[in-house]
Amino acid sequence: MSFGAHASKEALAPAESALSALGVTPLGYAVLTVSPIALGFISPLFWGRLYDSRPRIACCLAPAGELLGASLLAFGLRLHSTDLGGPFATLLLCLGFLSISACKAGVSIAEFSTVGCASGAYSAFGFSAMVLAKHAFVMVMDWSVPKVLATTHDAMLGLFRVQFFLLAPHAISVAAGLALSRLQPEAVPPHAGRLGSPRRPSTELGPVLRRAISGDERGPVCVILLIGLWRSLAVGTLHLYHSIRIKFMESRGMDLPEAGAYVAASDGVGIVVAPLLAALCRFTGLKPMIALVPVVAGGGISLLHRLNADFPPVDVDHSSVRLGVLLLSAMEVFVPILPLALLPANAGQLGSAYGAVEIIFIAVQMAEHFALGLVRVRYGYRGAFWLILGGFAAVLLASVPVLLYSRENKRPWQPTRCVSQAG
Repeated sequence: MSFGAHASKEALAPAESALSALGVTPLGYAVLTVSPIALGFISPLFWGRLYDSRPRIACCLAPAGELLGASLLAFGLRLHSTDLGGPFATLLLCLGFLSISACKAGVSIAEFSTVGCASGAYSAFGFSAMVLAKHAFVMVMDWSVPKVLATTHDAMLGLFRVQFFLLAPHAISVAAGLALSRLQPEAVPPHAGRLGSPRRPSTELGPVLRRAISGDERGPVCVILLIGLWRSLAVGTLHLYHSIRIKFMESRGMDLPEAGAYVAASDGVGIVVAPLLAALCRFTGLKPMIALVPVVAGGGISLLHRLNADFPPVDVDHSSVRLGVLLLSAMEVFVPILPLALLPANAGQLGSAYGAVEIIFIAVQMAEHFALGLVRVRYGYRGAFWLILGGFAAVLLASVPVLLYSRENKRPWQPTRCVSQAG
């Protein structure tokens, strides 16, 4: 269901060279990077409540809205690539970005909540399957988008072809959302927590506000916010690296298709390593990994930063650089699993909880991307790598309260039937 949402976001990194050819600056690229999530300050509240009350509608409506936005973008880019471009084409592009931005959080919340409801104590495995599917798709994007752009010397026409190509994963997302809606209850009654498991009835106050005032059996809202902050800093900082890695490799002597193939191969190794780490969590628990991953990711970015060092000089084929890229690829796959798997044990209604976490994630991610654009304009890639390294230091600090106050779900998973309004 999330292939379309990932396609709209992940196609930007391999397309940065084409955007640069059209005069887009690093700051402008940062604006484009956050545009698919710009409405995330508001929309997660709507999507979280919609999923908690009408999950079938949420699973259908969110990917359909993304498909509409992608279609508007393709039409607008097509007009811009001809002599017909003008205010109407610009309006289509704006409407397309707004539609995608409004619905992206809905896809994420429906996806996260469904996996969290179904997985129980084995949520690390459930979320690892979801994240692995995402990163396998990212590999496809890193490999294919440069090849699509290489089919023409006209940068605008190349962007249109990429956007037209992206309509296919958006169509897959709509089909998956329709299929998934058939597995959801028509409406989740207030007494349902996990699918099929009873919990205390809700009061007239909203679930998040109620927990903030009194707390409940799943933990106070401050724990949800702490997990959301950790996720925002960790995943957002990795997204900063992800957004510049292909262009950075290209700036160090690789051509665009070669750079895309290089990072795609590294992601392949990360996809192999991540399930092993998820299996390890069954023995170590999730919380020790919360403190470990910022250290490993910081070490990886430090090794990659050697390409910017004045002494000793290294190139992209140096063993330390390859090790740094592989470590970061593994962390990109594994890190998103941890907070998503930890949240169900600390939340009541998952849709509202993931909605609150998504708002924090979007706010932090937008701030980090704008900071990255400003730093790149002023200091280039050297400043960008220092910013990313500082982000991992902040993740390490944010790990402390998560370790102290969060809890893990140790109960085994039991297959349950979805509840309906009739009981």
